Amino acid sequence: MVHEYKLIEVEEAHSLRDRLDLLDDVYYIDRSVHALNRGLNGEIGSYHSIGDSSIPKDIREKLYKIAPKKDLPVTEIVINKYRIGDWMPPHEDDVGPAYCSTLHLEDSEEGLSYEGGLSKNKAGWCKEFPMNFVHWVEPVSDPRYSVIFLYGRGI
Repeated sequence: MVHEYKLIEVEEAHSLRDRLDLLDDVYYIDRSVHALNRGLNGEIGSYHSIGDSSIPKDIREKLYKIAPKKDLPVTEIVINKYRIGDWMPPHEDDVGPAYCSTLHLEDSEEGLSYEGGLSKNKAGWCKEFPMNFVHWVEPVSDPRYSVIFLYGRGI
């Protein structure tokens, strides 16, 4: 159900991660307070994100350049930042975009959990899954980032 493929080299993923590490916290919104991503049972997770218009121009241009090519245009990019202990409740992303691809910037024994499995994060690799796919992120033990490419939102 989760389709995974290499998008960029590990070194490029780590370079993006290092650039994101330099950003001040004011770039990120606290998703437990703003733009809530409610779980299936109303739970509210704990993580931070930067929306497309707030991503610094140099990073945004690079991300649009490397975005996976699809039959619909990338209409938005979101960067999720997970600090130690952050998590995302079981939920579906079936509102808004037609579909998405998620790029990981570091290797981890953790990753995207779903009923019946765990898809571990691999630096430079993308994950794709249906928008109505129930998934979650368990509390993280190491800081990490996910870059989400959204396709067809608002078209």
